[in-house]
Formats: sequence, structure tokens, C-alpha cells
Amino acid sequence: LNRTKYSCQFDKNHHIEPADEDDGKPSFGRYLNHSCEPNVAIRIITKDNGGHIEVFALSNIETDQEIRVDYATMEYETTVDQQPCQCTSSQCRQFIYGYKHLLPEKKAEFRSKGLIPAHLLEQDTENVIRAQEKDSN
Repeated sequence: LNRTKYSCQFDKNHHIEPADEDDGKPSFGRYLNHSCEPNVAIRIITKDNGGHIEVFALSNIETDQEIRVDYATMEYETTVDQQPCQCTSSQCRQFIYGYKHLLPEKKAEFRSKGLIPAHLLEQDTENVIRAQEKDSN
């Protein structure tokens, strides 16, 4: 599946789209809004040529509090890259984008918390190596 507004990157070239509920209503995955200060994160669970998304809390979530995830922990590049962010958190980066465009300090923070899937780290390393090779030519 290709990247969409609601997808979560599963590996370098594949994305998981949140499935609708049995009654046809949008699933929980359609309601994960972006914030530069998330209160949830995701894990990709792979199994038998498939997978699913597991959402887990990063902090206590109060009743009626919005569920927020940082899209940069889910996608290397997003379909909304460079759109203005409206999260209003004290850590707001002003624009929404994927892991590729995070500052090195933010990447290090997310890595230290274990929030970045291995495939995003690998993809980032590959792109850094390509850029270095291009600069040396």
C-alpha cells in the first residue's frame, strides 16, 4: 500500500492503512492527530506477511483528551510534509513532516526513547550515505 494521509509506514516501501470497523465506520487509526508533543506512540507488529499497528500511551491521558502522535515517528516522509502545524505545544516545530526532516537533536531524542522503528532508522542511514557519496563526487 502506498503512503496516504492516514497510513503508517510498515517498512521502507510499504504502509498500513487503518482498516474501517466492521460496521463501515472509520477506525481509531483515522483519529490519530499530529502533535510535536505526542501522548501516544505506535509500534509496528509484523506477523505472517502482514502486520498491525499497536498504539501505546507515553503519558497519562485524561478523559476527553485528544490522542496525539508525532507523524515523524510513523513515516519517513508524510503526505502533509511542510504543512503548518497547529498543535500549539511548547515543543511545536511549526510544520508537519516525517522523520527525514527532523533535526538531529530530535532524532536522537526519539531514538533514545525507542520511538523510531528500525526501518526508519535504516532508511535515514541509507539517505545520509547517499548524500555523502554525492557530495564527495
